[in-house]
Amino acid sequence: MRAPLAALLASVASSVLLASCIGIYPVTVATRMPADLDMTPYSRLLVAGFNGTAIDDVDTNAETVRLLRSQLRAVRSLTIVNAAAIPVTDMLFVDASFWRRIGEEYRQPLVLTGTVSLSTERRTATQYRDRETFDDEGRRRTDATRSAVDVETRVLRARLLYIDGRTGAIIHADTFQEQTSYAPTQNVPALSSYFELIGRVVPAVLGTVSDHSVVGSRALLR
Repeated sequence: MRAPLAALLASVASSVLLASCIGIYPVTVATRMPADLDMTPYSRLLVAGFNGTAIDDVDTNAETVRLLRSQLRAVRSLTIVNAAAIPVTDMLFVDASFWRRIGEEYRQPLVLTGTVSLSTERRTATQYRDRETFDDEGRRRTDATRSAVDVETRVLRARLLYIDGRTGAIIHADTFQEQTSYAPTQNVPALSSYFELIGRVVPAVLGTVSDHSVVGSRALLR
């Protein structure tokens, strides 16, 4: 009985030692994802124009057209149409005949349009700070204090519509709301806020019309 027992104990010890040598570590994994839209029918994309309002004379139509065209030129499978920004209204978005005419003029591209607005909202927020104090015996303690502060929040709201230039029909829509806050004393230009916020929208636009990678983490055994 002693020999089998000794062998069993040795096997258990080896298993424990092996398990102690195994570690788990995370690795970054990029998963290739197809475009959200079936882009097979389209080789051209027209960033047409955007309706919306803004502050401090920021032209959200011209700026959004310029920025998206610049970023979309990185999509090698698409030709980005270079044309003047089209002034659009909410009523035009559902006017299929209007978009068919635009499609005929620009060789039936996929059309990107919609609304983009920038606004300022002011509110009062609670700010927490740590305050360091010492008692009579010199012992340090940290107390959390709170105070009311005024903040200025810039809000970007966007509704992006993808229209088939052949039929004039809306085939895809995305809605976004992005915001950033400042102390009123910072005096951040509205145009700077616009570029910060619209920059958060750009990856979604690229993912809609082109293949893209989704980066995540995975645990592997060492």
